Amino acid sequence: MFGRSKSILGIDIGAHSVKLVELIVVKGEPMILHGTLIPIPPGEPDYDVAQQIRTYLENHHIKTKQAVIALPASSGESGDSGTVVWQILERPEIPQDVKRKDLLDTISFELEDFISYDPEEAVYDCQTLYPCSNGEGSWVLLVIAHRDLVEQRIRIVREAALQPLAVDLDFFALERLAEYTGQLNKRNQVLLMDIGESKTAVGFYQWNQLQAIFDFHAGGRNISTELQRNLDFDPLQAEEAKHHQVWIEHVGDVEEEGDSFIEAISALGPQAGYLGSAGTWRVDTAIEN
Repeated sequence: MFGRSKSILGIDIGAHSVKLVELIVVKGEPMILHGTLIPIPPGEPDYDVAQQIRTYLENHHIKTKQAVIALPASSGESGDSGTVVWQILERPEIPQDVKRKDLLDTISFELEDFISYDPEEAVYDCQTLYPCSNGEGSWVLLVIAHRDLVEQRIRIVREAALQPLAVDLDFFALERLAEYTGQLNKRNQVLLMDIGESKTAVGFYQWNQLQAIFDFHAGGRNISTELQRNLDFDPLQAEEAKHHQVWIEHVGDVEEEGDSFIEAISALGPQAGYLGSAGTWRVDTAIEN
């Protein structure tokens, strides 16, 4: 991903904010040099996002020009032009070593099953994951986005005087970083979580191969609410607790505080209870849910 460049920008343009980081490689390990969250005022459709990005880069003397754009993903619940849909499909008739072009041609006839707009307006890609349990065919990851959504993000980044290098789903951008740093290679089994404001995506990896993925509608907002309720934090303290764990300083009984933080994490839903209680998730539960 870095190619000849030793630095790269990651840009996530959401409905309410723009998240931007500058990542460099030091002795083979990635390091974040700069990072910011730029709020997008509600009810201002003409808000100049590109100008805000340029201003931040200029104020912090950031010279990096290549950028990877992150798109928010949904597990196919709406499929409208404002969402990026992913699905894992079972394809018994497709051998695991099928060529990518042939796989794309085959799946193109099924796009209308997952989106509400004209398939001609879609940008899509797919990836073979692993063989089916019966040894015949493969499980395939399919990703679909509306062309206007992709082109809009690319246009904003170019207007910010940057060079778009790639467009990726937010979760899979995180996966690539974990793979680049060797985190997926260091253990036989890895559970990767991407906790957003209102949605959490979870992927289970075995031997560096994605085995299961799912998302659910709960995230950092739920954790903040529980921290305020359980620990009497104000909103700012709740945000600091999530990002820096400064909550330990506010309570004398660290063990009691830890239990309360586990309860806050559990606010993500029944699946997240395994994260707070054991520090890991049971593989069978992750796959079943």
